[in-house]
Amino acid sequence: MQNHWLGVAALGVLICGCQSNQHASVPTDPQIAKQVNLAVERVGAQAAGDDVRFAQLIGPAIEGEWSSGARDATGHDQALLNALFESDATLASNTRNLAERTGAGERIVGGVPDTADAYRACVAVGSATGWCCTGTLVAPSVVVTAAHCVTGGCAARVFVGRDVRGPGRTIAVRSAIVHPEYRPGQNDIAVLLLAEPVNDITPIRVAAASSVESARDVRLVGYGNTDLGGTTGYGVRRLVDVPVASCCCEPQAAREYGCQPRFELVAGPPVTGRDSCTGDSGGPALVQVGIEWRLAGATSRGIPQAPANCGYGGIYSRVDQHLAWIRTVSGSNIPN
Repeated sequence: MQNHWLGVAALGVLICGCQSNQHASVPTDPQIAKQVNLAVERVGAQAAGDDVRFAQLIGPAIEGEWSSGARDATGHDQALLNALFESDATLASNTRNLAERTGAGERIVGGVPDTADAYRACVAVGSATGWCCTGTLVAPSVVVTAAHCVTGGCAARVFVGRDVRGPGRTIAVRSAIVHPEYRPGQNDIAVLLLAEPVNDITPIRVAAASSVESARDVRLVGYGNTDLGGTTGYGVRRLVDVPVASCCCEPQAAREYGCQPRFELVAGPPVTGRDSCTGDSGGPALVQVGIEWRLAGATSRGIPQAPANCGYGGIYSRVDQHLAWIRTVSGSNIPN
């Protein structure tokens, strides 16, 4: 498959984030940070100042540090990843920056469950009979998700909680509104109006354009599947940080990734192959603003070059570019 619109779920985020306490953070495992730092030092010596070479080497080097532990190699097409880094200097530079920040304990690669319940404003989205997408609470009764989730029949209810099989609340969707100019690959965003407000969780703020366009990485949060094929693991809220390839789909990015200029951002491929996956569609891509994480994008789909359903990078609808429409259809003065 080349353009991974996987049923109602398309490509989503296998590890992203929103939060009840917008200043909350999920701590990096000290052992993982140490292993990443060892890989960064070794690859840094090999690549010197060559960001492309560094980006090509760092993923396998980190996987090598993990190979003796509990984590398995991802089995990605390294030749394809190398070609992406070669053709995209911004992606290569941001990949290096992310790896170095992870080694310093400031970022997360590899994907982790949200065991601290730090991203409670990230919710699961479902049909009447199953769970199939992800969304972000931006006001007590307003959830932002992907348009293709709604048109695919995944917009009847939301689940608030870390695991759809565990404790939490299910809230009915009163109305699901698809962007009027939506079509596959454009304006893939929708608003869910809830039947009752979620008053005990602080909604995530929408990031301003300047914050989105200056970000070098984004944090993804979602309930999606956890294998490359996108077939297993849905239901647990997870998060990961991935490098930005294009903040606003400039002409070169539009040609390479098939994104919508100005209205989409492109992130990934991830440092270690863990990023978006089936079931995370509509989920948040967050950028850090000071000590706060704010909503930059809603997960839309995978990049067209990807030979697998997950793990090669994704395309996200920019929420700031659709904020006026979201405010109008929801009747809420959503801050940014």
